[in-house]
Amino acid sequence: MRLKKNDDSYLDLKITNYEQNIRINYKLVETSGSNILSIDRGALTDRYSSTVIFRGHKDYIREIVSEITLLRTNGKELVLDQFNENIFGDNVDYSGAINCLVDSFGKENSPTLNIQSIELVLLPTNLTFVGTSQLPTSLNCLYSKWEGYSDWNAHVNETYTRNNYFVDREADTYVFEGDYSLTIDENTNLLSFWKQQRGDAFTINDGDFGTSNMFGPVAGTGAHSVIILNIEYDRFGPVMRSTTIKLVKVG
Repeated sequence: MRLKKNDDSYLDLKITNYEQNIRINYKLVETSGSNILSIDRGALTDRYSSTVIFRGHKDYIREIVSEITLLRTNGKELVLDQFNENIFGDNVDYSGAINCLVDSFGKENSPTLNIQSIELVLLPTNLTFVGTSQLPTSLNCLYSKWEGYSDWNAHVNETYTRNNYFVDREADTYVFEGDYSLTIDENTNLLSFWKQQRGDAFTINDGDFGTSNMFGPVAGTGAHSVIILNIEYDRFGPVMRSTTIKLVKVG
């Protein structure tokens, strides 16, 4: 990856580590009739950011800081290109330049006499996306551990005189959370599907996500209408992702 400098030359940037942060900007609410609906602020308000760490000789780190400070002084955005890491998410198009703002500027750490590191939170302003917007076919690659459970919508109330009574709305929420081993291409398509589907419900069959009774034995098997609660992933190996998918059953 490289940074376009104030004089229009380029500075090569070597990323030590990064963590992408994807927020599809909708939230789920429960109605008085115990239905679950999504409130969506729209794709234009989605937030993609990345916490990036650079580490190297102190002169190299100071050059990065100096150039970014000068860009800020001149009212210019950071222009990055020639990416070798998918720092904003696997479903982003990295074939051209991406303009960024510095959302947060960390401290300059000096672990040794001549070595320094700096942490930046980058907020892109002009992303385009790739992917097929279809669920990958390999969601049977479920790790050995997964969770299917119900949020029990009942509780015990205690009166002032220590009499207890049971309150039950009979509206449990059924949730599935599974970890998958996916390739970058599979993860790209999954993230693209999430971006397109957002908070809308879609239908799956029990077993489509690699296991039966995926919402626990009480929820039953067969077809489920579900909404994506969240998708997040970690990188392991050059081409693989450990991806966590969290679904809520709405019908």
